Amino acid sequence: RHRITAEQLDDDDALVSLRDAIELLEASAASARCDDLGLRMTQTQDINILGPLALAMQNSSTVADALQCASRHLYVHSPGMLFTVLPSSTLIAGATELRFQMVLQHPPVMRQATDQAIGTLHQILRFLAGKHYALKAVALPHRPLDARTTYRAFFAAPVLVDQAHAGLHISAQ
Repeated sequence: RHRITAEQLDDDDALVSLRDAIELLEASAASARCDDLGLRMTQTQDINILGPLALAMQNSSTVADALQCASRHLYVHSPGMLFTVLPSSTLIAGATELRFQMVLQHPPVMRQATDQAIGTLHQILRFLAGKHYALKAVALPHRPLDARTTYRAFFAAPVLVDQAHAGLHISAQ
């Protein structure tokens, strides 16, 4: 139904359409009646989900360099994903904005995929920055289907919904 073959699932190097993966994730969440599936999936993911990009990020001199590396090269992982580091947050004074977007013509509903991407970015930053990671707020372009308390507990930060962009707003330090 989502145009993903068994052969693709068995091949670590197979290419899967971003749209097909997004639609499968949304359908899976609906079928399982699991409104926070995308967020739950991030609990088992780490920086290694980025493959070779993870190696480049881990070998960067600073967390800021690692984020710039991801911003420049995420297209290799998926040409439909855009990650931007904005030195000044558009929502939180004194914060840096890490904006994430999926760029598709006529985009499908992508709550779960957005939650998964933002949750994974959160996990990666916790790994890279350790005790220096200070999340100020999470921005979501949608209203979570699950209670916002689930999101606040996962991120341990305020969750701002119906925003123009998905992103993490972190301490510039």
